[in-house]
Amino acid sequence: MKKLKSLAFLLPFALCSCGAKTPSLDEGLLAYYPLDEQSGMELVGEGKEGASGTLYSHLQSSPTYRGDSYLSYKKGIRGEALVMDGYSVYGEADDFVLSGNSFTLSAWIAPRAYNYSDQNASDDNVQAIISQYFYDGSTGLGVLLGYRREGKFMVGVGTDKGWFELYDEGTPLDQYQWNHVAATFDGASGELRLFKNGRIVNRMNVGQDSFIQPADVPFSIGKSSQAGSNGDCLTNVVSGLLDEVKVYGQAKTAAEIGSIFKQGLQNGEIPQLSFDDVWLQNSLTEDAYKPQYHGGPYENWMNEPHAPFFYNGVYHIFFQQNLNGPYFNGAQGICWGHLTSTDMVNWTPRKEVVVPTAGSVCPDGVWSGGSTIAPDGTPVLFFTAGDYAHPGLQSNQNIGMATPKDLSDPYLTEWVIDDELSIAQQPGQGRAGEFRDAHVYRDGDDYYLLVGSGDENSGRGTVVVYKTDASKTDPFHKFEYKGHLFDYSNSDAKYGSVWELPVLLPLKNEKGEDSGKFVLAISPAPAETADNNIIYWIGEFDKEACRFVPDFADPRRMDYGGNVFTGPSGFIDPNDGNAYMFSIMQSLRTSSALSSSGWAHNMGMVRKLYYDTSRSDLGISIIDTSSIESGESVEFDLPSVENLASALSKVESDSFRLTISFITLDEATLKVRQTKSGEEYTAITIRPDYAEVDNQSNLSNYPASGGVYSGSLSGKSTHTLDVLVDRSMVEVCFDEEKTISARSYPTDLDALCLSFSASSYTSISHAKINFLEGIY
Repeated sequence: MKKLKSLAFLLPFALCSCGAKTPSLDEGLLAYYPLDEQSGMELVGEGKEGASGTLYSHLQSSPTYRGDSYLSYKKGIRGEALVMDGYSVYGEADDFVLSGNSFTLSAWIAPRAYNYSDQNASDDNVQAIISQYFYDGSTGLGVLLGYRREGKFMVGVGTDKGWFELYDEGTPLDQYQWNHVAATFDGASGELRLFKNGRIVNRMNVGQDSFIQPADVPFSIGKSSQAGSNGDCLTNVVSGLLDEVKVYGQAKTAAEIGSIFKQGLQNGEIPQLSFDDVWLQNSLTEDAYKPQYHGGPYENWMNEPHAPFFYNGVYHIFFQQNLNGPYFNGAQGICWGHLTSTDMVNWTPRKEVVVPTAGSVCPDGVWSGGSTIAPDGTPVLFFTAGDYAHPGLQSNQNIGMATPKDLSDPYLTEWVIDDELSIAQQPGQGRAGEFRDAHVYRDGDDYYLLVGSGDENSGRGTVVVYKTDASKTDPFHKFEYKGHLFDYSNSDAKYGSVWELPVLLPLKNEKGEDSGKFVLAISPAPAETADNNIIYWIGEFDKEACRFVPDFADPRRMDYGGNVFTGPSGFIDPNDGNAYMFSIMQSLRTSSALSSSGWAHNMGMVRKLYYDTSRSDLGISIIDTSSIESGESVEFDLPSVENLASALSKVESDSFRLTISFITLDEATLKVRQTKSGEEYTAITIRPDYAEVDNQSNLSNYPASGGVYSGSLSGKSTHTLDVLVDRSMVEVCFDEEKTISARSYPTDLDALCLSFSASSYTSISHAKINFLEGIY
């Protein structure tokens, strides 16, 4: 046990290093943390000896981050404020101990996101602003100032009389805005008080003549002394901005707390904050592995994009998001992130749109779903509403609905959750408790809503379907159950006991004409037993019976990669009538790698789907990327294999699109992300009937990303390779028949070389490489 160092609280002293301060407010000041910008990682604490310490950030342990600073700062209440990422940035002082019979804790905080906590359980999921405590359910020591979900903030203190917690009563923290929070403890009178913005919000008597029972743990700023973890990411860490943290060894009066609050005002008002200053930071552009022209959030964890639509000149796509870090927390508290674009290439991250909210239809999670345009032209989101208690409901998963708050907002940044569920799962409508991922197909005035589920009478997955139409008043609360969309009789576990993320889209043919065919795509689940690569059928949709009739019995793979291309979603673009598919590209990395890098997964490039009449199968092409071309390119007409190989050997890049059209009776191989020694590479090989990606890397701690992934092609000799490389992301389209998506993590971060080889039976008609710019 570390020896405790008691601090004398009642001795007046001057803190010359703290600058000019009002003497009466400085009295008893033990530690002041301005959290101003600096080049190092010292936690600068002005005051008593031992107040200073160390700052921490995940970027310190990142082997791929090539930026200049591990920390970010924004304009603060006074000077700068420290950006807290929610899982790794915090400060600790090992030699500072708070003891005695009184204290005042004071800080300015602008919260971005809240850790999830079960509203029906007494858990201790507090994000700590100031922490030096221990509590095991019976014994409590030290002090804690922090907040929980939805901004409910608190102070805790362990005294000789027990552990006490005091929460605000209906005055939570204001998200994305500055809040001044303070707490005082007067052991003589036994009063514990809590303040927000200079006003007392709650008080408690904990017993006269009380003393703090100090905890033998480091003094922490921005992290709980009993922080949990998810993988290698900490929980109970502040997310947002933190500034002007102060600790006093006396209980300030209410008037003094008001004066401390007023010190932070500008012209008598709380300083206004830019939303972008508090939100996720665009700080990972220098990460050697993070893709830069693929859509996604600036940082942290994302999963399947979903619910795409086009409205007033803007494309919208949403995705599963964890605002607190690059980890999956078991779906608890997951919200909907939001991206917008004018071309489905240049995506801009926007504020989260639907978040778990106490008292709503989705108190515990907002999971994947779909979208449509209502009869009156309003965009509507259909999300999976997570409610673990679900009183009066069969399932903890049902379908909720949200609409834009302001249709004049070009980016539709604010959404309103409807008070009623759109669809509550009923007995006999899919397997109970497996009811998620709505997808809406609209045909004129008719709306068909698909939900992923499991068969009620077997262990197989299925899709249930509902229908409504524009003639009904309030049609989206009047869906009628129509049964199973389609049943597949194969009970092999790889096809899933639950089908997630169903997508039903009509297809045009290669000439742009209506084909009369539909594609049904699903993701088999659960991932522990199923192969969650996207599978699909082509067939017809009987709109009266609400049944899908496949053209072939067994599903086919859309992408031959190793569980990289997952999480399907799609829509019909009203601008050209074509079907487009969105996907999540899995990182395939360890929790340690995700934690140190600060990001997990990214969106795949949008893919156009069509019906290839020559093969009676799905055609696939990757969206045009000319809007992000750098202006630099190399193009060849009728080059020899030798000339093309020579030209590509001079290229060094990890951000490009390369297309090669050729005829071969044997095979051709392109290597990307290759080291100068040739030891590491990602090789792309094509033969008339075969496509392959061979990922050779020394990065043994990412075993899931390596290996050989392959599949069959139709057997023609004329080929087109379409290859997109974006740092660790590799997407290859073979002859618009199949794709292979892969992750390339070379240990040599300068593995930027390309090479090409082909047999003598190969003739090349055209090749072009365009270098692409990032969208962040």
